Amino acid sequence: MEPMSSDNEAFLGESTTTQLRKLALQAVENAAMGKGPLTVQDANLDDADELHHHRATFVTVYVDGALRGCLGTLEPINEVGEDVARNAYRAAQFDQRFLPVREDELENLDVHISVLTPLERLDVKDLEDLKAKVRPGRDGLLLKAGVRRGTFLPAVWEKTDGTDHFLQLLWRKAGLMPGEWPSDLQVFRYETQEF
Repeated sequence: MEPMSSDNEAFLGESTTTQLRKLALQAVENAAMGKGPLTVQDANLDDADELHHHRATFVTVYVDGALRGCLGTLEPINEVGEDVARNAYRAAQFDQRFLPVREDELENLDVHISVLTPLERLDVKDLEDLKAKVRPGRDGLLLKAGVRRGTFLPAVWEKTDGTDHFLQLLWRKAGLMPGEWPSDLQVFRYETQEF
């Protein structure tokens, strides 16, 4: 995976990503076993400097290859370790689209973590302008229009049939009609490091 720069810092190193994956798995186990949320201190991780960087993250939980939860943050309000632990616990327990992960499902568990670059507002005037500026397979997008919001991680590109399909699904997720362009619509993009 090619590192990209974020606020003049490279994405997280292999040692840190290994620790974050361990942390996410422990947080999901806590959720499935009815325990409280896991803290970074409880996980007994090496005290790597990168764990203290503030980063936005998403955690996606799969059981037997089926999606069972995906929750995260778009703004870097927490240290990355804290954000991953929190989002893993919430994805396993509180994603309202799915039943909570059960203890008997833990042996078939897989967890994916996405660390986001800062949001970049796109200066776009309409849908055609957005289509010309979006980078398929690379960009995650966030739409905001009043109280309506929707985001897709870059990994969603793999499950769509190109830019038009990606944008149609994103518009629906944000509660908008595909192609609708409210006067207050804002579009942001970001990239992710996935592991």
